[in-house]
Amino acid sequence: MSAFCLCCAIFLCLLCSTLAGKGNNGLLVRKQKGDTMTIHCSTTLQDQNNLSVFMRLTKNILVFYYYQETGKITIHERFQLRLTTNGGLNKMDITITNLTIEDSGAYWCLYDDQNGASSGLGIPRYLVLVSAVTAGSVLLLSLVILFIWVIPRLKAWRSTMRPTQVRTSDVYEDMRTTIR
Repeated sequence: MSAFCLCCAIFLCLLCSTLAGKGNNGLLVRKQKGDTMTIHCSTTLQDQNNLSVFMRLTKNILVFYYYQETGKITIHERFQLRLTTNGGLNKMDITITNLTIEDSGAYWCLYDDQNGASSGLGIPRYLVLVSAVTAGSVLLLSLVILFIWVIPRLKAWRSTMRPTQVRTSDVYEDMRTTIR
């Protein structure tokens, strides 16, 4: 039963990694270490004053803050040399280059108006997974688990199943007919 659970877990992992392909426009984004990621923030409300981009893995981090009146941009020190922007407040693209494993997490945009009311509705949240391993490493690890864990259990299970023994008679009887 546990081998079945392991196979199901591997299948789900492979399914999730397939759905998180580089060509998808979904909410799950899978990137390799050193890649570039772009977060698209947009709003249709015209009275917005500033834009904040947050990231969360274990705690919320303010990655980027833009105040429109003064044009002041504040970038978190971890992203200082790796973050660039393109566009205006209502439609801004934020690009983070040279991704690290620590950049994994959920990213979202938050617009604030003049009264301090936030509008984050309708803005997609990106779940970015930065991986340092390749698909070959994952396949190799799966095969190692298969050979170390599953195959010995199958051998032990098969050895407990004994075939039904055929009764043999130790007595030999000569059934030949002889003419005398």
